[in-house]
Amino acid sequence: MSHKFEVEYAKSGRAACKHCKTKIEKDALRFGYSQDVPAGEDGTKNYAMAGTKWYHFECFPSFKGARWMKANLPELDGESGLSGYDNLSAADQEKVKALWEQMKAGNVDAGGLKRPADTDTGDLQAALQNQGVLTDEQMGSITKIKEENQKKNLAQLKAMLKANNLPVSGTKPELLERVAENKTLGVLPVCNTCEKGKLKFNRRDGKITCSGYFDEAAGRLMRCKGPENQEQLERSAWTDDIFG
Repeated sequence: MSHKFEVEYAKSGRAACKHCKTKIEKDALRFGYSQDVPAGEDGTKNYAMAGTKWYHFECFPSFKGARWMKANLPELDGESGLSGYDNLSAADQEKVKALWEQMKAGNVDAGGLKRPADTDTGDLQAALQNQGVLTDEQMGSITKIKEENQKKNLAQLKAMLKANNLPVSGTKPELLERVAENKTLGVLPVCNTCEKGKLKFNRRDGKITCSGYFDEAAGRLMRCKGPENQEQLERSAWTDDIFG
């Protein structure tokens, strides 16, 4: 099963990014990923798996870990390289090339560049920041908190999140981001619609959604369209007391 990568300007604003779940605006630079699925014993293919999944430029490094990217990304100019690269503007080619080279080297993950930005990577680091509706002050706070907690291990980060009734699943960069965001903005309450689901804030558009909850009796995930009256949701102050 081979991996196929492409890059292009979005032809419309209908497709949603598979990572952040928000729409990719028309003409925005986006990455696509698909697989060349071999036919099964009966000669049929699972075309659902072969469909292209689209990602914002800054969301693309989050769809797989840095180790996977390093092992599976093709060379830009190779036989199975990045389709559509030659159709980009010169400026966007340089932007994509900078990101691709860092991912090929294993230097980029869900948290952005893994090493401190220098004069050659400062522009790339800035391009990977998903600031969205956040202010410069809020982004500065998030960056500072991530740096302060960088040396903490997974168990410590999970304990911090658990103390604030937040999800503890994910990679270390994802947990760091969750800690920093909630410490800066405050902790969202439980969904006011289902009264069980954890709420998720999307920086790109500022929307808050409910992830649903697992119903033990039914043995399945229950979806929720909440929360209601998002503007009335009150965030609580972050607690550093991991012992409750």
